[in-house]
Amino acid sequence: MSSTSTGPVVYMATFKTKPGRRADLLEALGPLVKCKFFEFVVAHDVYTSATVEGEPHTYVYTVQSPSKDPDTVVFYEYYANAEAFKLHGSNFNKLAPKKEVLAGLLAAPLKLEAYDLLAGKRMSLLSGHSLS
Repeated sequence: MSSTSTGPVVYMATFKTKPGRRADLLEALGPLVKCKFFEFVVAHDVYTSATVEGEPHTYVYTVQSPSKDPDTVVFYEYYANAEAFKLHGSNFNKLAPKKEVLAGLLAAPLKLEAYDLLAGKRMSLLSGHSLS
């Protein structure tokens, strides 16, 4: 399904940080990923939540870094529909760090890409927590 459909939409947002600034970026983005598992990011280099607080139709919202590129942070976002993505976008605009803060942390502009959802299965995101 494409991002213009009424069905599920998937986005990936990629942040390329200046060398060694990943932890600072994650801290600055903290309000965007408010959840009791946020501390998991710093300890285990991954964050995940079955739904994002206040966004019931955000089904998957994970934050990870490529194993060989710790200065890149990728958000994988799976929404029920385009309206759910719009809600997330409005929350992002309210909670995102100021542009000046991001400019001091990023080596390149944020890259946001829409993906067509071709197939998938229900997944366990963290031990004991799964999508329902």
